[in-house]
Amino acid sequence: VNCADTQIAAAALELPLGLVDLLGACGVVDGAWAARAAILKKRFQNCDWRRRPLSSDQVDYARGDATHLLALDAALWTRLADSGLERAAFADSQAAPQRALWRPPRASFLAAERDKRLPRDDTQARRFVDLYAWRDAAARRVDESPHAVCPAAALVEFAKRAPRDADALGIAFEPLPPYVACDAFGLRSDLLARIGLWS
Repeated sequence: VNCADTQIAAAALELPLGLVDLLGACGVVDGAWAARAAILKKRFQNCDWRRRPLSSDQVDYARGDATHLLALDAALWTRLADSGLERAAFADSQAAPQRALWRPPRASFLAAERDKRLPRDDTQARRFVDLYAWRDAAARRVDESPHAVCPAAALVEFAKRAPRDADALGIAFEPLPPYVACDAFGLRSDLLARIGLWS
């Protein structure tokens, strides 16, 4: 991956892990900026960023997150180098994505089986478990949340109806998840091929 993880660097230095607090602790921003950023964070951290147009406050919030990252990165890695922790933190940064993204196949299977929407028909249930595992793997591949790739409710309908083409997918679940609808990263094609294995 060849990237440095800000949170890992902060943890190695025993600094706050939240971005606003971390920016303040490293002296990258002043108190007034941090106070406004904290207010904007409460309003916009969990909003739907796909909705357009963005408000001017949303743009300020997004810009604020990105504006100071290079200065923060420089401050953190300078401190790490000064304290002799740079190599260990960088190595941990390289290993972190593999730890976070890897999920044993059995875990996907168990999570799918616990889902209360699981179809009662055995074939449909097996198809659902297979689609659930496909969705988890696809989410890791495109670096997105599993729900954003394809919500479980859609997987249930696809397992029950076994749609064979894009139009049938749209009939089975409305609206189609955006990644599936526009075939981003080939996800719609992959999904149809996966469903076809059970037909």
